[in-house]
Amino acid sequence: KIITGMEKVEGNLLQFMNNVLPTYKIDDVERILKEMFIQICELLIKLQDKYDFHHRDFHMGNIMYNNFGTKTNPKYKWYIIDFGFSYMNIDGRKYHADAINMYEKYKSPNKSFDLRILFTNISELEKLTDTHPGCKSINLIVSISKKLYRQYIYNLNVDLSEYVTPWH
Repeated sequence: KIITGMEKVEGNLLQFMNNVLPTYKIDDVERILKEMFIQICELLIKLQDKYDFHHRDFHMGNIMYNNFGTKTNPKYKWYIIDFGFSYMNIDGRKYHADAINMYEKYKSPNKSFDLRILFTNISELEKLTDTHPGCKSINLIVSISKKLYRQYIYNLNVDLSEYVTPWH
């Protein structure tokens, strides 16, 4: 059986990047981004190990957050939502194994795919390089994003006019 739940959240990662992160000092940004990536990666690892999970639509709008701390001492908890394209194998029952939307039939695991989608989509962080020019986390994420995006466009000869969301 699949159980779903609902919890009120403050917003998604895109809103966080645009509205919340710019209000913090560089040291806080470094800590917050590190904690966010650790939480998200640990959750992905658990889902991948237990269910052969692949989200396949892992962009900033599908990562939500809540602050359980205060404004001056934030403690964010991060969530993954929207499993409408997700492949999962739960006790031998395979969900979304057949072609769905832009995805062909599921063939084999590619556990880096979800983070690659996120990094090609997270280029919104580049806006923060102006307000937080010395932030190593932001510069690293922007660098990875640009490299992956260029790889898709140039190395893989992707025609961006074919895709509404080119990171897919």
